[in-house]
Amino acid sequence: MRRRYRPGDHRRRTGGSRRMDMTAPKKILLVNGCSHTAGSEIDTLGVAPHGYSPEKAFGAHLANAMGCDDYVNIAMPGGSNERITRTTIDWIGKYHKPADQLFVVIMWTGRDRFELYDDRNRIWLSLCPGVERSRWFADFTYAVQQYFKFHMLVRTSDVQTYSRLWAEVIMMQSYLKINHINYMFCNAYQGLPETLDYAGFRSQVDLAAYYQPFEDSTGFVQILTQQGFKTRAGDNVHFGEDGHRYWAGVLHAFIQDRRLA
Repeated sequence: MRRRYRPGDHRRRTGGSRRMDMTAPKKILLVNGCSHTAGSEIDTLGVAPHGYSPEKAFGAHLANAMGCDDYVNIAMPGGSNERITRTTIDWIGKYHKPADQLFVVIMWTGRDRFELYDDRNRIWLSLCPGVERSRWFADFTYAVQQYFKFHMLVRTSDVQTYSRLWAEVIMMQSYLKINHINYMFCNAYQGLPETLDYAGFRSQVDLAAYYQPFEDSTGFVQILTQQGFKTRAGDNVHFGEDGHRYWAGVLHAFIQDRRLA
């Protein structure tokens, strides 16, 4: 029985050719990231039910290209790298998929985002610069609002945010490797720094499974912009399904070239 759709947890069968062979093991694509992975603003008419369209995002097109039987998208608009790591580990732990069935794609997001657990409402909150100007900031508890304001005052160092990003990448990479799960990483719009200050981190990252990790100009947003894809009407950040389809092709070529799957 298929599980009901929940925010940040999209699952569907792709209808790929592998379904015809009932003896073949299932092949599942799990993707995680922020709004660019979730498929925000792809649809212009209401984007039901939660403001984004994972069934039209690059993950769906990549699943089809890879011949996957199932596609799971647990990305969340506004999500942080902390959330990406936490929810990926949690999902794999809950559903206990055999390693040879899973392929994981992580598209890392902005390093200045973070998350906070709201005990009163028992929900995780994804927070990022600018949220204080949003219409829903008033819905946060006073304690959350004050924590956010204080956090933004003290968490402004590039060294701190870059170091945390490196740590998240290495943590996620190590978890997947320990569990023998094939994967690839890419960036939404911010690359990793190449300075010697982070040489210790860099020496531990498997670059073979990371698409263009170091250059800001080779992230999802920059490449689609360079290729002439336009963002959706009334929005200056998110792309339409044509851009997502193109990005799926970029990632599929990388996966094939590196023989990651």
